[in-house]
Amino acid sequence: MEIDISKSVDTDIVEFDEKIDLSGDLISDKEGEFISPAQVKGFYAVCNDDLIFKFTVTAKARFKCDRCLENADVTICEGFDKTFKRSDAVLKNNGEFIDLTDCINECIVLGIPQKILCKQDCKGICQSCGVNLNKSKCKCKKNTTDKGDNPFSVLKDIKF
Repeated sequence: MEIDISKSVDTDIVEFDEKIDLSGDLISDKEGEFISPAQVKGFYAVCNDDLIFKFTVTAKARFKCDRCLENADVTICEGFDKTFKRSDAVLKNNGEFIDLTDCINECIVLGIPQKILCKQDCKGICQSCGVNLNKSKCKCKKNTTDKGDNPFSVLKDIKF
C-alpha cells in the first residue's frame, strides 16, 4: 500500500482509511488464509523532514485450531508507529509515495496469536482414537491399569 505524500506540508496531519486485498497464504509459521480485505486506518504527520505514521491494521484470517484442527476464524488487530524521512519517498507519476507494505505485513505477523483456538473451551481430539471431543464423546477404551500403556503408571505403586 502506497501513500501519496506529495501534497503534504509541515504541520499537516493527514488521515487515511483504506481496504487492501491480502489474498493467499499468510506470512507465518502457521498456515492460514485471509477471509476478507484488511483495513488500514491511521494518519501521518509532517514535521520538518520527518513523516510520522501511526496506523492500525485489522484483518480476518482463518487458521486450523491448535487443539482440534477445525477451522478457527481470528481477527488480527495491531497498531504500528513508524517514522520515515521525506527522502525515503519514491517519486513516480508526478508524486511522492511512501510504501507501507512491509509495515503492514509486519503488523499482521505480530498480530497472529501464538495459540489459535476455535473457541476458548476447545476440548481437542482424543489422543487414542482421534475423535473431536467438541462434537462427540470418545468411545475408545482407555486402559489405565495396564502398565505397558502408560509409562507413569508405575508411580501409583510408590508409597509415601
